[in-house]
Amino acid sequence: MTVRAVEGGAGCGKTFRLMEMLTETLVAHPLMEGQRVLALTFMHGARRRLADRLRAVPGLLGRVECCTVDSFAWRIYRRWRGLAAALGIPAQSEGEFDAVCDAAGMLLEHAQVRSWTAASFPIVLVDEGQDLRPQRLRMLVALSTATRTLIAADEFQCLDQTLRPNPLVAWMQGATEPETLVQVRRTNMGGPSRGRDGDPRRRGTGQWSGVPSLAAGRKRPACRDIARQRHRVAPGRQRCGDHSRLAGWICSECCRPCRPRPVRAARERPIFDSLGGNGSR
Repeated sequence: MTVRAVEGGAGCGKTFRLMEMLTETLVAHPLMEGQRVLALTFMHGARRRLADRLRAVPGLLGRVECCTVDSFAWRIYRRWRGLAAALGIPAQSEGEFDAVCDAAGMLLEHAQVRSWTAASFPIVLVDEGQDLRPQRLRMLVALSTATRTLIAADEFQCLDQTLRPNPLVAWMQGATEPETLVQVRRTNMGGPSRGRDGDPRRRGTGQWSGVPSLAAGRKRPACRDIARQRHRVAPGRQRCGDHSRLAGWICSECCRPCRPRPVRAARERPIFDSLGGNGSR
């Protein structure tokens, strides 16, 4: 079977190109009755984003299974638990992610399990593949021998520092000649990337782009992410109630001085009698 791959930096359109590859594969090799596309990724957030992208692929509605690699590994192990015991694979529990993936990889290396999986999922798509550890990569290598496999990865975006050099990227470059994307296509304009007042800003930086600062003369936070910024309050002072109108900048006075709240005179309440009167005499 075939392996096609795409690599490139963040914002270069790897997932977009992956959807194009999927469309091309579906045109050349249409799914048969009962067959579906298997879409895998490592993190649940990436799985949700991938599922949204897959909904836009023509003719794929209801014919795709999008899940994490760990979830798919548990399904394989649970389905072929008897064969795993016969092959001498130790019993695993669902929470032992690496061990379950390694056991699923051993099962997928078995011809019977591999052909059974390929009969249901002839096309396997993997996004953000750089985060796959060797146990999960073992599953993908076994699947690639019986399916048409499409992979998108970028070693620089790997979340696990122990995966340097990246095993999936090394295997991918040996199995096929990846397409390399170099042009950044991500834009900062429009939709969710616009600020509170409609002004464009760079997402995730907490800095305004192309507009005058709304907090001229104010200190900028040391942390670039407004959602995570923390600032100290000097002794004898208290936090300002809301910095949101100033785009999250910290006031230069290290917040306002503590002021004693004025004591309000207690109002004399009317006395209600037991009959429900208004207390007037």
